[in-house]
Parts: sequence; C-alpha cells; structure tokens
Amino acid sequence: MTQVTFTSTKRSKEKKSSVGIITVKTTRDAVRPYTILSVKDTATGADLSLTEAVSLGFLDSRHAVYTDPHTGKRCPVPEAADAGLVKIEYTGDAPEPQVETKTYAVRAVVDRRHKKMVTFQEAVC
Repeated sequence: MTQVTFTSTKRSKEKKSSVGIITVKTTRDAVRPYTILSVKDTATGADLSLTEAVSLGFLDSRHAVYTDPHTGKRCPVPEAADAGLVKIEYTGDAPEPQVETKTYAVRAVVDRRHKKMVTFQEAVC
C-alpha cells in the first residue's frame, strides 16, 4: 500500500503593517482642603450657616455641590465660592496634582470622512 500526501501552499498578498506608540498624560488638579463658613441665599441675599444651607437645599455636603433652589442651577462648591455664593476658608496647602500616563500601541485609525480604516503610517503622512 502506498500513501500519497499532497500539500499546497498559497501565497497571499503582502500586507504592510505599522505600529505607532501614543502616550497620553492626564493631569488632575487636587482639590485644596477648605471649610465652608456661610452660604448666600440668592433670593434674600442673607448669609446662611452650613446647617441652614443643607436643610434648605442650598448645599449637598455629601457631593460638595451648591444648588440654587430658585433657579435649579448646580455647581461644585469651589466654583460657587468663586462666584461669591459660598464663603470658604482654605485649610492647609494644596496637594500636588496627580499625573497619570498611559501608553497605547496604535495599528490602525478610522478615517471618519471616508469611513474606512487606514494604517497608522497612512494616517500620520
């Protein structure tokens, strides 16, 4: 008995491949510690204590958000302090900002105009 084995090799089109390395740095400013002294009632112009402001709905101390109950506008306490709606006293020094660095290997990019994927090298050139 004779066994014959047949092997076929097909050559495919050569594909160009390029890889780009992209590094993204994100800086997050740390919030400087503060104490809330008073909160302004926008309707009367009166200064409210912290407990009054929380009970009347001006301040969400859990999320550090100022809400104007008359307009419904919400903003973080530091922004409200800049606008003169909240009086705060900073305690201590500001911590260093956090810097996060991520590196990505990019093989292809989507060309949104032509709705197709192109190699990194084609996208850069």
